Amino acid sequence: MTENDRLECPKRRNVLKTLGVGGAASLLAGCAGNGNGGNGNGNGGNGGGNGGGNGGGGLPDTVTVGLLAPLSGAYGFAGEFQDQGLRLAFNEINESDDVLPDTTLEVVNGDTETDPDTGLSEARRLVQQEDIDLMAGATSSSVASVLSEYATSQGMLFSLIQAADRALTTGEDCRMTTYRPNPHTHQAGILAGEWCTEQFGDQAFVLYQDYSYGQATRDGVGIGIERAGGEIVDEAAVPLGNQQFQSVIDQIQSSDADWLLFGITGSGSTAFLTQAANRGFDMPMGNQSLPAYATGEVGSDIMSQFSELYRTPCLYTREIDTEQNAQHVEAFQNEYGHPPNYSSETGYMVGRFLGEGLNEAQTLDPAEARSALEGFSFESARGENTIRECDHQGIPPFYIARVTGADDDLGLGTHEIIEQVDSADYTTPCEDVECQM
Repeated sequence: MTENDRLECPKRRNVLKTLGVGGAASLLAGCAGNGNGGNGNGNGGNGGGNGGGNGGGGLPDTVTVGLLAPLSGAYGFAGEFQDQGLRLAFNEINESDDVLPDTTLEVVNGDTETDPDTGLSEARRLVQQEDIDLMAGATSSSVASVLSEYATSQGMLFSLIQAADRALTTGEDCRMTTYRPNPHTHQAGILAGEWCTEQFGDQAFVLYQDYSYGQATRDGVGIGIERAGGEIVDEAAVPLGNQQFQSVIDQIQSSDADWLLFGITGSGSTAFLTQAANRGFDMPMGNQSLPAYATGEVGSDIMSQFSELYRTPCLYTREIDTEQNAQHVEAFQNEYGHPPNYSSETGYMVGRFLGEGLNEAQTLDPAEARSALEGFSFESARGENTIRECDHQGIPPFYIARVTGADDDLGLGTHEIIEQVDSADYTTPCEDVECQM
């Protein structure tokens, strides 16, 4: 290959767009030379290391990340918070000399509207029109599954943000290109079931939303209850978006349950808590999907009526007492004028993972990046997080938090951290995972 041949080699991601992974392989094989711009044993690109772009190691001057999140519709608030957290992480990295000193991270947005078809269309738009280098995002697991498949077809790294279906990493839908720093439903659910059974009694009532996330929550909680020697005495499934819980509350109160797994998310959680308080309901409750802005919306008068409401686990809250979190809360408050929450911190955590992970890998090629990203550990506001080699699943710390009320001025719930838990204890051992990459 001549020097001119090297200079005319196309960008790997542009070839993939046109030919797909298989068709691109033979064309790109000739572009991985050892001179300037390839793996670089000659004079090119930072002494031969960083001059080659995607094809043979090294990073370009700018890495563009496509954030595919719901920026409108029922979960638009979550996407906006994810965007804030991701951008804060990238701003910190771009201003640092310690992480990616020669590369700038940029974000472009695609609105999935929490719809798989829309999400795929937006992903294609970002690849074809914005020339993104990798993808991040997905709040809904059904959207995440489509995006994960598309990222694989493009030979592109993809980091999940809030999508929590176990199958996306530890299960049958895992893919080599996909990583998830945030826990999945079974990790959180097993802890919830075990902890609440040990604290409150053997008889559980499980209330969940009747779609993939709610069903996975029910399954994980059931495993935890069984591990602790308890049983589910009754359960109820409600449609996603349901706002009327009076009959369900009556069903719970008439059961023999010692405690309730309150597996309701979004606006449904505020409706349930309001209606439960109005009916004098005060059974011990656990919930792993109850962010501070939901309980803040309910307000202090209503929240004060629940004496034993716990986030089991609390994936994130601003009250976590670590040096990293104190710094994060201050930086986020200064940047956006309000405290961080679960959605924003999850975006921030993914931003730190991508920046620090790319700094370690020094390549955008998913196959080449595996050796650096599998087993990679990084610091987030929650504490140290490690990406497992076997399934690309993160194992950050878990926290148990009691909901103590609501700060009406901030519009956020308040919490007391009860304990910190090792999420690895609630994660399927690698020898038992279904993932085959």
